[in-house]
Amino acid sequence: MSEVDLEPGALAWVARINETSARLPGLFSSDLTAMRAASTQLANALAREFTAPAPEDVVIDEVEIDAGGRMLRLRRYAPEGISSPRPTQVFLHGGGFIKGSPRELQNDRILAARARGAGIQVLSLQYALAPEHPYPVARDQLIDLLAALTATPELADVDAARLGVGGNSAGAGVVATAVLKWCADDGAPLAHQLLEVPPATVRDFGESFELYGRGFGLDDIDQLTALILPEGAADEYASALDYARRREAPISGYPRTLVMTAEYDPLRDTAEEFARELQRLGAPVELIRGARQLHGGSALTAATDGARLWQRRAIDELSAAYATAATAAQPTSAGSA
Repeated sequence: MSEVDLEPGALAWVARINETSARLPGLFSSDLTAMRAASTQLANALAREFTAPAPEDVVIDEVEIDAGGRMLRLRRYAPEGISSPRPTQVFLHGGGFIKGSPRELQNDRILAARARGAGIQVLSLQYALAPEHPYPVARDQLIDLLAALTATPELADVDAARLGVGGNSAGAGVVATAVLKWCADDGAPLAHQLLEVPPATVRDFGESFELYGRGFGLDDIDQLTALILPEGAADEYASALDYARRREAPISGYPRTLVMTAEYDPLRDTAEEFARELQRLGAPVELIRGARQLHGGSALTAATDGARLWQRRAIDELSAAYATAATAAQPTSAGSA
């Protein structure tokens, strides 16, 4: 990565990924259980060192909701003192569609801080992973959950008038497709959508992929397509960017949206094109590019100013969209995780 300008904390993070990965042979196992366990070990080790601790006044627990006949598990982040019913974001974690969990330490630390800072409740969905559950299973789980929370908000103390969605990486890709279908099906208005480093398409990632597709943490992304979208699985929403490109008419009911991209991310160009296509269609979309950021670098809140700025921008946006009072939730200088 000598050709890119990274903060020292990000360089230390990359070095620690390489060092720790060498001790976790399960990361490269064809056995999904072993691979996922090793991935969780790596993610938690990195979070302990590079992600600032969660605020102590956020209650973290889990709930199950019957959504369209599916029992869905949610990890809940509820700051003490917020009013009931609660403004709520449903969030989907990253992990390349095949790994990751709401229970990873990084997710706990980032989402608890974000919930406290923005004054909202966050419900992190444990969505079904590929290849066992390829597209559109996770998308439809999210749609069913939104329908359940809209119809029966008391299931999770949700303010139905202030219900929105968000996701990071693969989770943002699921969210983007779900919201397109939700709007097409005349779903209830959503308060907000946050898309962080989203895969807006499933192939042809543009110049940024040519520049950063190798050696920047997403080397296997082109190999995932067959797992995520086996033959016959794709529909008109599977590639959010292609859907937006094809449209000429505005998307009715499209929510206020913030798309956040990273400068050195293979997914950057198509995510930014997706944002611009939505703007062309008249959707209320803002695009922010994180300077000097890597895919995944927004979690380095104990190590880099760039990550702390990223989280501050997200918190301010969520506070405005959900009509709450943002508080200072991120450290102003690097500290130990």
